[in-house]
Amino acid sequence: MMLDYLQDYAKMAACENIVLSSGFQREDTHKFYETQGFLKKSFVLLKRV
Repeated sequence: MMLDYLQDYAKMAACENIVLSSGFQREDTHKFYETQGFLKKSFVLLKRV
């Protein structure tokens, strides 16, 4: 699975975290990532200028 590869690569590169960004409307995607061990930690706020 791609996430397994990503996690292995991150470990080899001595990364501390994998950070994902996903729109509010993608609730099914959020649930999937949560089943894979990801935690909701913050919101990203954006203002176009």
